[in-house]
Amino acid sequence: RTRVVLGPAEEVEAVRLMFRLFVDEGLSAGQIATRLNQQAIASPAGTAWSAERVRAILANPKYLGDLVTHRRTTPLGGKRTSTASAQWVIARAAGPALVSRDVFAAAQKKLATPPPPSDADLLATLRSVTEVHGMVGEPQLKALGVPHHRSYRHRFGSLRAAFALVGG
Repeated sequence: RTRVVLGPAEEVEAVRLMFRLFVDEGLSAGQIATRLNQQAIASPAGTAWSAERVRAILANPKYLGDLVTHRRTTPLGGKRTSTASAQWVIARAAGPALVSRDVFAAAQKKLATPPPPSDADLLATLRSVTEVHGMVGEPQLKALGVPHHRSYRHRFGSLRAAFALVGG
């Protein structure tokens, strides 16, 4: 038998904080990643949080206590392929839940239709990055969970122009 248990208390609280910030406070995955990095909350990999990592946690049903298998298959000697969600094997309530089904459903709905960030949101995120890391390049922005550099180019003409607006 396998028994599923909660992880370390600080990791449990980090996951709950992500859901709270996303669902209750309306922060984006990038803003959550920035806040986690500013608060020196460690990621599972021990590296900086990114928007992609935060989104992966917000989308993972294991935080409901559900175990999902057969999402991907790899035939012997073949390539790994994704399986249609109708074919997934789901064991509901196989372990302890970190968030309620209502909170998880609200997060999934929000993840499915993310609103585009406003100019003020883009600049606020960039400002928080510059306060901690200074002016950084495109690869570092991605690792820090900041909206894609093309968003800044599209809205402000260039990434450098966006940095200039936030005093970077």
